Amino acid sequence: MYQIVDEISRDRVDQVQVNQMASEFRHKSNELKNTLKEKFNELKTILKIQEQKAEMVLKKNLAFIDNEIGKMQRVPERLFEDADNWAKAARSKLDKFEENLDKPNFINYDLLETKDPSTGPDIINFGETLVTELEEHKDISMARVAT
Repeated sequence: MYQIVDEISRDRVDQVQVNQMASEFRHKSNELKNTLKEKFNELKTILKIQEQKAEMVLKKNLAFIDNEIGKMQRVPERLFEDADNWAKAARSKLDKFEENLDKPNFINYDLLETKDPSTGPDIINFGETLVTELEEHKDISMARVAT
């Protein structure tokens, strides 16, 4: 029994060392907690800055798209239909001219400028008007907004 007590008591815990170890542990524990808190605060700050940058880019892109959609809405609905109809009529008149190229006395009066409104719109003047209107809207593109 003496021997058992002696062996166990040789491996005894020194309370001074235990208290010192506990104090160092608390100190290190507090340091780690503070370091962790500081690092997460830094990360939150960086993340907040990144969020603000992303919001600015998003707002800029949304404003661009909104502006482009507004431009597209201001394009007269009839403009491209008028352009298609004009192109068909002009193509027909040019084809007629081409068919008669070998006839030296042929004059395609349909291609000449007319002042008589009863014969319909003058193809040359109407074409010039269409070009002017189309030029106003030439920078508008669905592809720029849809992508």
